Amino acid sequence: MSASAIKSNSRRRFRANRAPLAALLSIAGLNLAVLPCLGQPAAPQTAGCVAESPDVVLALPNAEAGLKRTGHDATAKLTIIAFLETYPDTEHSESHVEATILRSMEVQYAQFSLRMRIVDVSSYILSSPPADSDLINVPYDWHLKPEEFLVDRSGVSEKHYCIRHAPAVLLYDQSGTLIQRWDGLVDSATLGMTVHRFLRLPTGRPTSQPKP
Repeated sequence: MSASAIKSNSRRRFRANRAPLAALLSIAGLNLAVLPCLGQPAAPQTAGCVAESPDVVLALPNAEAGLKRTGHDATAKLTIIAFLETYPDTEHSESHVEATILRSMEVQYAQFSLRMRIVDVSSYILSSPPADSDLINVPYDWHLKPEEFLVDRSGVSEKHYCIRHAPAVLLYDQSGTLIQRWDGLVDSATLGMTVHRFLRLPTGRPTSQPKP
């Protein structure tokens, strides 16, 4: 059989097999047209949620009165903004686990211009919001920098970023563009690989000196 005949038969067999596959996927609510998207990174926003600039949430006040609001750091190559429930403080909560992972990321990648902000969303997620006195010691108890710990009492995080559950982690590039979003706990391996990739670092652990 010639090569052209073999190719023709292969195409006919593929079309024949595609029809029952399409029917099965249709029953399952899927479509062959979307199959190439499977396994690809999710879009960095939830359905119906516009990817807002980080400036809105970074204008929130710190838990400690008198601390200067930092705003977006244009010198940072990457900025992580994590929305956590820090109250009630339970060591094994997903938010507490996420905070531990984020602290590790900051220590490893701060030299490569990674910046981090933690936003407490307990005040609008919980039916009984915490008092100021409940949050004042969170940066110290969770080993965070006080200037990095912001408090959302008005629901800005939900309105502008669709944060309805915690933890949620958003990653922004130097221009303030949202490049990755995780709704739910993101593990250290996933977060580390993503940060590593966007910083364009060589494969392996961060080195002691940034790449020139």
